Amino acid sequence: MVHGSVKITIILCTTLLMANNAWAQWTNRYPKVNGFGHHVYLEGHEFPSLTSGPIDPAASPDSTKIAYADRGFIWLLNTESGVATRLTKSAAVDSRPRWSRDGTRLAFIRDNGTDTSIVVHTLDDGGEAVINTPTIELDPEFSADGAYLYFTSGIGGTLNIWRQHLLTGNREQITDLDGVERNTRMLKDGSGMVYVHLAGFSEKNLRYRSFTRGTDVPIYTTGISAHLMADTHPTEQTIVVALPQVDDYRLSSMDVHQPDFVSELTPDSHYTLTPTWSADGGSIYFSQPDENQQFQLMRTSAYGGGVEAVEIKRRDWGVERRTVTIKTMKHGAPTAARLSVTSADGHPVVSSDGPIYFDSESGVYYFYSDGSIDIDVPPGAITVTAVNGLMTKANRQTIDLGAENAAVIELSIGEIWNAAASGYASADYHFHINYDGPYQMVPNDVKPLLDGENLTVGAPLLANLHTRLMDRAFAGQQVVSDKDNILRMGQEVRSHFHGHLGLVGVKDEYRPWHWGPRTVYPRLAGVDRSNGEVLAATAGASGLVTYMHPVAKNLDPFDDGNLGSIPLEFVSDAVLSKTLGLEIVCAWTDELGTSELWYRLLNIGKPVVAMAGTDSFAAFHRTPAAGSARVYADMDGAKPTWDNVLEKTKRGESFVTNAPALLFTVADNIKPGGVVRSGSRNWSINLTSALAVEKVEVVVNGDVVWRSDGIKDGETKTYSGTVNLPEGGWVAARAHGGRMAWPGMDSYPFAHSSPIWIDRIGSTDPAAEAAAKADLLNALDSARARAKSAYGNAKTTRFNNRIEQAIQTLSAGN
Repeated sequence: MVHGSVKITIILCTTLLMANNAWAQWTNRYPKVNGFGHHVYLEGHEFPSLTSGPIDPAASPDSTKIAYADRGFIWLLNTESGVATRLTKSAAVDSRPRWSRDGTRLAFIRDNGTDTSIVVHTLDDGGEAVINTPTIELDPEFSADGAYLYFTSGIGGTLNIWRQHLLTGNREQITDLDGVERNTRMLKDGSGMVYVHLAGFSEKNLRYRSFTRGTDVPIYTTGISAHLMADTHPTEQTIVVALPQVDDYRLSSMDVHQPDFVSELTPDSHYTLTPTWSADGGSIYFSQPDENQQFQLMRTSAYGGGVEAVEIKRRDWGVERRTVTIKTMKHGAPTAARLSVTSADGHPVVSSDGPIYFDSESGVYYFYSDGSIDIDVPPGAITVTAVNGLMTKANRQTIDLGAENAAVIELSIGEIWNAAASGYASADYHFHINYDGPYQMVPNDVKPLLDGENLTVGAPLLANLHTRLMDRAFAGQQVVSDKDNILRMGQEVRSHFHGHLGLVGVKDEYRPWHWGPRTVYPRLAGVDRSNGEVLAATAGASGLVTYMHPVAKNLDPFDDGNLGSIPLEFVSDAVLSKTLGLEIVCAWTDELGTSELWYRLLNIGKPVVAMAGTDSFAAFHRTPAAGSARVYADMDGAKPTWDNVLEKTKRGESFVTNAPALLFTVADNIKPGGVVRSGSRNWSINLTSALAVEKVEVVVNGDVVWRSDGIKDGETKTYSGTVNLPEGGWVAARAHGGRMAWPGMDSYPFAHSSPIWIDRIGSTDPAAEAAAKADLLNALDSARARAKSAYGNAKTTRFNNRIEQAIQTLSAGN
């Protein structure tokens, strides 16, 4: 998006996909782009998290207080009495406090949902000075003498470290590396600083800059690591840092002049986040999520060993609080729900039961309820929004609680289409549990998400963060929720340059889990590898291999200059495979662009399976809801199980969607996955959506043969007509366009039926087939050239053989 002065692409999934229309939903909360055309790839986890419980601790220089963030406010904990007093009262979310050396001021981040700024708060009078450029600001740090404030800003075109003189306002850039630089920590003698540098997607560095020597060098390097954060000792040249250990973060210390010698301080699993030294250097404070994703303030010795909780005996809010019970109903019965609650000034109210999430599309914080939940709220009115999946309308109510000390609020959630009653089951075939977010979760923790989204089947996938393969302990596990919704683990094989593969329902772990040229990922396996090996290894498994988040933009990937948007091995694998899935709907890619890729394979008679997966992250803070992209499978009266929902999906008895329900039939009620005779045939579309949809269309062999205006939000409409079907190929329906809002979390509403085949499954129309083959052959030539450019003279026999086999298959009979 173009607005202001810096282009920021906020990413929650680490891929090589570039900024695009589909991703606008994740950038538009911070819509800053500059005239220099710089792209700043900013992972969503670089932003602060809104938590229930203390995070971002900072000990005062006199040891009497600990500042921290909790529930979007800055608090001061008296270390002697154990009483925490709320310091800030902003409608925005405040976080990451840092003390001035004399203890008279605190600097912190203020996030209003569309922009971040730095606030310098004077403790004696409560005065606030704000640093707010037209770009994002993060992570303040006072200079040793207190005259300057260091902070991260995008004002120069990339997210670098700047400093501003607090009296004159003069500002100067300190670092100029490509990527993102943040988490500045000054050595207390003022001789240098330590900071974190995210170098593109390939690595994350902890760097030490010496002001006296004029040097700036990395002292620790790793791959993707959201919580690599450090703090400097109050008197020595020592730092404490949270280092990634597979699924965990553990505290270590090192001397900035001898960084190769790392001392592990917390050898046991504690998921240590946001570490900071005590004022005397004898202890280290950090935050840690508990089993219910509530944050605790913890402490350990500077020399490591045991870990203990820092007790907060009482919280002084400065106002009377009250408990409100929110009950959600659907069809007159209690229902689980996704909830968003704000106070009268718009500040988000959090749950003390489970994780807190942020919807970057709408700027809304949300959490889940099983149908009844108690929350602590301030006086005055609160606004509550409730949904239960894509097929419900958002119920938004503002309730003035008056003088009541306790209250019960009941919201009825209206369902616009009852999938179960209509014989359908829903599935999200691509999301993750732990992906380096602020929470640590297990499969059972995901059950409230399935119930709150009314999602029948969920398929979280193991995934690698470069050198770390996450969630291996859960491989193959299946759990069932209170509402009989089903979760089964699979795996994402991130061969990256070759295309990401989802092993949906495949229980056995596949290795290696990544490979490719040394352009982005560190080398795990040799270069002579192919995605075809994954397909061969899983051929006997009872799951489905799917190409995920394939086409990033709303474009025809086969047009001139666009072939590079197609995953490197998708075409060859689709041509050579009997069964292969393609993720048509995904939060990170474009549905219309991906549909064009899908159409070419259908046009050569390959029944590529229409799949949908949100690619969200249960343990992340900034993430779309699971089920924001989903398949609806026609169960034909059968009770949903994991196996039969996946089987129906593989047969194409389904539609994919991020908002509308799209029921398409031809002739005598022939549904997707079925076969219809050629010739003039009647058709019918029943379209229902909680959100307005601009267009509805009938597609034959990739061409739109009928189009009409769509529907208003909450409307159901039936369309009908006649279509002249050729002697081969397929027919389908789609609906798309309009503004996205709750319950959806994507860039625009979209739904597409699986194809109904003409005369037989896999039939083709000669003209459409010839054109598709020509396009696919061009794509194979492009893939071969891209691989040659990336690999050079390295041996890539397996990849090349797959390309040649696909070319021969397509060329046969031409």
